[in-house]
Amino acid sequence: MNSGENLWPAIDTNIRLDSPKSLLLEQAKYLTEGTKRVLQGMIATNVTNDGISHRFLIAAPLLGNYKYELFHVSHNLSFYPAQIFRNGYVEYEVKNEEQLKSALKSLFSSDETMNVVNSLLSQSQEP
Repeated sequence: MNSGENLWPAIDTNIRLDSPKSLLLEQAKYLTEGTKRVLQGMIATNVTNDGISHRFLIAAPLLGNYKYELFHVSHNLSFYPAQIFRNGYVEYEVKNEEQLKSALKSLFSSDETMNVVNSLLSQSQEP
């Protein structure tokens, strides 16, 4: 037996898959820019044996750095299917990136989300 033989195929270290986290980070950046940094979108990731969870937080630095969890996305190592939890319940189950984008668009434009954003913006205005 020949020891020291590499049995792995060539691995492309430049590969970049669009993960739910990368999409959430992008949207957090848009929230931050859209509110002129009065509010800040943040993603907090937690990894357990059960999978990966990304919390989408809205931070209000001028309110003592108050953080509000808008929702969280949970998935396993292969990204999809993923579940979007809001207020402790599964709001969406998505099978691919397009379904995730569609669900996020609905979440971001919902009355509940806009009420949170407007409330935090109003309370964060400097006199």
